Amino acid sequence: HFFCGKFSYAAIPNKMYGCIVGVTGTLNTLTPSEKAILDNEYRVERLTYVPSVYNPSRTFDFTAKFVSIQPTEDAWLRAIETVVQECMHSRQPLLVYFKNTAAMQLYRRRFADRPVVYVPHDDEKIHIQDSIERAGSPGQITFFTRLHGRGADFVFDKTKVPRGLLVLLTYFPSSLSEEVQIKGRCGRQGEAGEFRMCMCATHLEKKGIHVSPQSSIDEPLAEHLRAARERITVKK
Repeated sequence: HFFCGKFSYAAIPNKMYGCIVGVTGTLNTLTPSEKAILDNEYRVERLTYVPSVYNPSRTFDFTAKFVSIQPTEDAWLRAIETVVQECMHSRQPLLVYFKNTAAMQLYRRRFADRPVVYVPHDDEKIHIQDSIERAGSPGQITFFTRLHGRGADFVFDKTKVPRGLLVLLTYFPSSLSEEVQIKGRCGRQGEAGEFRMCMCATHLEKKGIHVSPQSSIDEPLAEHLRAARERITVKK
């Protein structure tokens, strides 16, 4: 016999509690399948949307000029490198989110000499927390995977970083809630911050999304991407 690892599962018992109350910032981004689970499994009958008691977070339009689709993987890597160089010179902290560690390693192999802190999804918790605490330092460049797009609160000195954090998302999330969560790592509660998205056309094609490369996203293309994501979500 060989010991290969452990599996851990967590679930809320649906017959133990008379009332289940939860709070989330992505309530309005639930997919139809997620809503069905709440309705059918947990009998959640009411969803209430309440404005935050804090200053409202900044909103980043999906059609903004800083959202682009690169034609090849090489062009995609070079576009990411352009943003890295920009932040190194401006001293603005940069958080770059990749879909997984493999995608992150593509950049690492290409630009091995860059002063970047890499935080793969399987890294030790102590190292992750240390990287999160230092990510808001002036000129700090930190690469994360999608698993760190939720729950991580980044802080920075407003006097040293007047433009706030810059978040660069390098893939098209399969769910709107994931996209919203990653966007929410900057511009929180009215603070300064910037968001950009840089996608690769060949990566999108592997997901069944066929688009032509564009340096900026217009509304028809944005609607096409949203519709494609909905189709993928329904299939799941």
